[in-house]
Amino acid sequence: YVGVGRDDGVNEGEHSAIIYKTDRFEVVDNGDFWFSETPETPSYGWEAKYRRVCSWAKFQDKEVGKEFYVFSLHYDHEAKEARRNSSLLLLKKINEIAGDIPTFCVGDFNATPDDEPIQIIYNADILHDARLVTETKSYGTEGTFNAFKLDGPMKDRIDYIWVSKDITIKKYGVLNDVHYGRFPSDHFPVMVKASF
Repeated sequence: YVGVGRDDGVNEGEHSAIIYKTDRFEVVDNGDFWFSETPETPSYGWEAKYRRVCSWAKFQDKEVGKEFYVFSLHYDHEAKEARRNSSLLLLKKINEIAGDIPTFCVGDFNATPDDEPIQIIYNADILHDARLVTETKSYGTEGTFNAFKLDGPMKDRIDYIWVSKDITIKKYGVLNDVHYGRFPSDHFPVMVKASF
């Protein structure tokens, strides 16, 4: 995997790790930045409760040679200003780092589609919401957050997969199957089948 701990930039604290198949993909470049006024160093930003990191990697497909980027993140869950500014910084960093190379951006944005941080991304027209551009009907619930409640409404969509314009989403799904009467996480896995 690639990615560092959010607290010390090495191992401490939550990671926004990118796990990948080493037999299929090679990491060409990678890095991390923090959602703060000083993104180069582990830091708190805009009254966030925790340090928040975005890990990124440039991959090359060993079979066909194509290159692409993946950005993985977790926005703050309490500070609205932190989420708003995180979206602005994210778009700036994707432009600086990935340029016009195909890009996936994934994570827990702690914001629903109508909230300002998500609207900022929609309005920038740099990334597209995979759920909205899939070629087939979305699988599973709209919501991605379950709070460990089996009987909850599951309408809160706060986890996203965003893609650049040159990526086609063939399938999109929220995997909300229940095994052994409980969820393994308070968030459902979100997956896509994509081509570019």
